[in-house]
Amino acid sequence: MKKMQKILWPKKGFQRSFYYVRERLSRMSGSTHALSLGMACGAAASMTPFLGLHFIIAAVLAYLVRGNLFTSAIGTLVGNPWSFPLIWAADNYVGAFVIEQFGLGPWVAGLGGVAGPDMPMAFFFQITIGGVVLAVITFPIYYGSFYWLLAGWRRHRERKKALRRQQKAEKQEPRAPELAPYETDKADDVVVTLSSADFNKHDKAS
Repeated sequence: MKKMQKILWPKKGFQRSFYYVRERLSRMSGSTHALSLGMACGAAASMTPFLGLHFIIAAVLAYLVRGNLFTSAIGTLVGNPWSFPLIWAADNYVGAFVIEQFGLGPWVAGLGGVAGPDMPMAFFFQITIGGVVLAVITFPIYYGSFYWLLAGWRRHRERKKALRRQQKAEKQEPRAPELAPYETDKADDVVVTLSSADFNKHDKAS
């Protein structure tokens, strides 16, 4: 029960987990393009009904498009206990729409009748079609969104690093020593006194 609770609601909250993932991603090596491709592959794989194979599908897609394998695994988090019911419902709806629009009804009927939960093969074919269509739609959306976010995070991180370097350089910069005000006044008095004495001697001599 506690393990299920940790999965559904993390102990430290979703906001802290989001900040951790954001910092980890912004520090990862690799181009923004490759990391975004990996994330899009993971999100697209989560649209399919192949539960348990999303990691493998995401990794294969990332390999084919030269995306990052690590971010492809993170992208599969789009499919989770909260979102799976909505994703599967969307797969079913989109699959039924595609079958109707392209006249695939007779072929689906040959698999075992009208697609539905009581007809496993026909229903699986329907949600698979819907999942593939949603994956194709999801891929560019997640790629563009994550590319924009990651580029912004990296720019913000570079600005912070540049500011810290500038502040560190200012602290280490040597400064010229300044003469204390008391010592300056004293030196001026000495110069004036000597000049007056010399002037008096000059008058007596003359």
